[in-house]
Order: sequence, then structure tokens, then C-alpha cells
Amino acid sequence: MRMWLCEIISFTEGSMFKHFEDTGLIFAVINSYINKKTNKCVFKVTDNLRYPFTDFSAEAFNFKLDLPDFDPCPKIFIIAGDSKRVHLLKEIWEEKIKSFFNNICEQDHSLENFINETQRYQYVSSEVFLNLFIHHLVKDKKIKCPQRLMFEKDDAVILVLYGSKSYHSKEESLIESIINLWIDREQPHLKGYQCFTRSFILKSFIGRKILSALPDNEMGYWTLLLEGGWILPIDNSFEKFIRKVDSSYLGQWSIGEVEDIINNPVYSYGYLFEQQELFVEWQYVLLYALATLPITEFEYPIIEKLYVDFCEFIAMYISPCVEVKDRIIEKEKQLTVFMKSIFQIRSYLAGEEETGISKNVIFLLRSRYAYLPSIYRLLSKYYQKKVKERLNTVHFKEKKFRKLLNGVMSSSDTYNKGIKLEELADYFFRTIPGLIITGRRARKEREEVDLYCSNVSYESILWELGPLILVECKNKKRKVKVSEIRNLIPIMDSKGIKSAVVFSSSGFTKTALKEIEYQYFGGKYIIPFDMADIKCLTKSFTPFDLLVSKVEKMGKKYANDLRNAYF
Repeated sequence: MRMWLCEIISFTEGSMFKHFEDTGLIFAVINSYINKKTNKCVFKVTDNLRYPFTDFSAEAFNFKLDLPDFDPCPKIFIIAGDSKRVHLLKEIWEEKIKSFFNNICEQDHSLENFINETQRYQYVSSEVFLNLFIHHLVKDKKIKCPQRLMFEKDDAVILVLYGSKSYHSKEESLIESIINLWIDREQPHLKGYQCFTRSFILKSFIGRKILSALPDNEMGYWTLLLEGGWILPIDNSFEKFIRKVDSSYLGQWSIGEVEDIINNPVYSYGYLFEQQELFVEWQYVLLYALATLPITEFEYPIIEKLYVDFCEFIAMYISPCVEVKDRIIEKEKQLTVFMKSIFQIRSYLAGEEETGISKNVIFLLRSRYAYLPSIYRLLSKYYQKKVKERLNTVHFKEKKFRKLLNGVMSSSDTYNKGIKLEELADYFFRTIPGLIITGRRARKEREEVDLYCSNVSYESILWELGPLILVECKNKKRKVKVSEIRNLIPIMDSKGIKSAVVFSSSGFTKTALKEIEYQYFGGKYIIPFDMADIKCLTKSFTPFDLLVSKVEKMGKKYANDLRNAYF
């Protein structure tokens, strides 16, 4: 019997991060403010679970709170995860800090060069995170003294970094209080080697219907049965006992149990994972990533190598695993099911109706898009060109856009006007990096949708829209009515879609806009575009800019609206 453990690799200076794998670790920055009269503290957390991409630093460093009598506290950097990797990062951090300050002492210009250096990155890594911390220490040429603290929460180890005015500052107790508040709220904990927070776990359940309430006689508390077959305990330690509904509740095998058996590699490849549910959710993200790659047919030998690499990756960094010698299913059958799942999800993203795993994947990707950087690194070994191509968009050309727009405006025939508007919408989304058209003019038994757009972006703001976006084009001479907005809701619910974009050549009635606002409080983004919006597009204000501005505007407008609690 073979056991995989989380490898620890020795590093030499200059190659500290070369082979370090930080998948499963949490990187977070806390911006906090305190009222010294009342000792009341407020804080905002930016972590790589919600912001795993390039916008992490902007979210972490540009936050400002304008409250009277509240003073800013030191910015806190957190690394949380399994003991071996966190302690190794502590050693790397100490070596990196020492090397950095030695360079400053030896070279007068090195500090200025470092401050002016613009670091480009696609996703947050341990190297990026520690470099951001050093940037913070020397920001505005006001050098702060690096400080660190260590915390433990059950099996998780938490490394805390911050900068102080001097090595003898008295801020340690304040930092400890803020960290304890964060721990109390988020309950960071390990499953296998992966670190989770409460907010990350709950995000994938937002939007799921509550189907029933069930007692758990063994544990002594009530649970909620959620859409997708998930059991959510109504208990203070709910995050430890979330699971899928099984035969102990139903008296017969559930769909979820059958899925787990089908997706379990132990029967064919001998990988027995301690945290099988983690393997399944990571595999769902892998399937989504493969389904959205521009590949028509997958070669069996490559998929087999990829599948083995994926299993060993999970065994190394996500869940402890043992190798079982006895196999009861042929490897070819396991891979046949795996490849069938890729095309099943691809069809779902194109508008096909299906009640299997695809809808659950859509719900899961609302939060597990944080896994995509790790998944794409793995895929790049075999499909490097295709992984890059997924982000290759049509370059926005204002001249071509104006031609498409004029085609819509000048067409008098309703049918042709509709076709022209769809072409305009298609071009609109093809120019946005990370959004790809996966279905067009989908006419199914229960629904008709003009476009389906899948999200493979490295932009956290776009992931606010979810993994699958519905696009409708309304070309009638009258304004879009409230009934047409309401007609979108059953389609969105049936496929687990969070967001829809509606293009209208004639605008929207006031009641339609009110309905869009109402649906926002129910967790649905319906983004209206009229011709006035579209005409604003230029080479300096592209479709990406317009879409992001709409999403941000909605978020700011309703951020503190009490209707969020009374939908």
C-alpha cells in the first residue's frame, strides 16, 4: 500500500518558489479600523478564495473606510493552511526579508527600483503574496519593520505578517484581537490538506432552493435539504458536517451516491481518497475547464495521462490518499465516463436540458472558480496552446462595431433586425476576455435562448455573474415589458443561472426596470442594455468596460439596501 503525503521541498536562495505548490492555502489581507473610545473594530477581508486573480491587490490595497472616530490599524497579511507548508513559507519569508533588506543596504537604488517595479500576475500565489507584503513594507519609502505571529485553529496553522513603526511597537495585542475576530467569524479549518472558510463554503449554496427540513437523529440537530441533494446542518459547527443526502435519509440509494461511485477512481485506478467529496468537487472544476476549451475531440491517451496526473495532484495537495491494489472496473470504462461527462457539461453550456451533474457544476463554480488557476496549470502540461486560446478574444474594432450597430438601427424588418441584434450581442461578448459563446439560438422543448455565454475569465468581477450567462436580444418596436423580464426567471432557475444580459433596441419600461431591481434582491443579476448604452462604446470604453461598470454600479447602488434581507 502506497501513501501520498504533502511533499516538502528544500529551497535554495534564488529558487525559493520554483517548485512550491500553494494550492489549498489561503492568502488574505485584512484592512481594519478601530474606534479607540469604544474599542469597536470593523474590518474587510480580501482573500484568494473570492479574489484569486489580478484584482486581488487592488481590492486589498485600495480599500478605505470613511467613518468618524475610526483610525486605521496595521494592514494584516495571513497565510493559512497545513502545518508543513505554512512553516516552510515562514522560513522562505524570513529568508526573503533578510535578502531584501541586505540588498537595500548594499545598493542605494534597489529600494526605488523595487517600489517602481510593476508586478504582473494572473493569479495569487505564495510568491506574489509575499512580494505584495514587501511592497507594503516599503510603500511611499516609509519603511516598516516586518513582524510575524503564529496561530493554530484545530489542524490549521495561521501565519500572520504585518509591518510596524518599530520592532518595539505595542500593536501585537491589537493584531491578535483582530485575528481572533477573523477566526471566530470564518472558522478556518482543514479538510485533508486544503484550508476552508465559512464564507467560501456557503457561497456555493447561495441560490439553491430549500427542498425540505430533516432531523438528524444521530447528531441531534435539524438539517436543511438543498437543491442538488446537499444536507446543510442547522448547527454552530455546520461547516464540518455538510454532506450529500444518502440512503440513511432516503432508505434507498441516492443520485449523489451513484455519482460518487461513478466518479471514484478507487475502483479502476486504486486511488482511495480520505476526502472523496473534495476529489469530486475538484473533478467537477476540471470537467468544466475541459468542456470550455476549444477542443472538438479529446485524444484518449492524453486524457488518461491527464487523469492520472490529476489524481496524484489531489493526493499531494488536497486529500491524503492510499493506493488500493484490487480493481473492479476497467480503466477504459472509467475514462469513458469521464470523457462523456465533459461533453455532457459542454452540451449543457450550449443550452441542452439535463438533470445530472451539470447543474450542480454551475452552482459549484459560483465559488470554486478559485480552483481554476491550479486546474489550468495542470491542463497546460497537455493543452498549453488551448488554455491560452480560451482568453484570446476578438479585438474590439470600433469601425466594425459601428457597422453592426448601424445594421440594427437601419433594419425595418423585425426578423432581420433580430438577427442583426444577435450578431451585435455576439460580437459584444466575443471581445470580452474570458467570456466565450457556447450556445447560439438555443431552441429547446421548454425554452428559447438567443445566446449562452460561459465564463473562463481571470476577472473576479466577471465571476460575480457566475459561470453561465444567459443573453436575450429584444428587437421589438416597443419597450421591453415586465412580463418579458419575468419570463427569464424560470429558465435561469432550471439551469442554475445567476445572470442574464438583455439587449433591447427600444429600451425598457419603468416596470421592467423595477422587476430587474426586484430580482437583484433575490440573487439574480439581470443587466439591461439599451441603444444609448451600446452607442457609448469606443476603443477606449470597450464592452468589457461597459459590462463591468454595470455590475459595479448595481453592487454599489444596492449594497446597503434593506431589501436585500426581505426578498
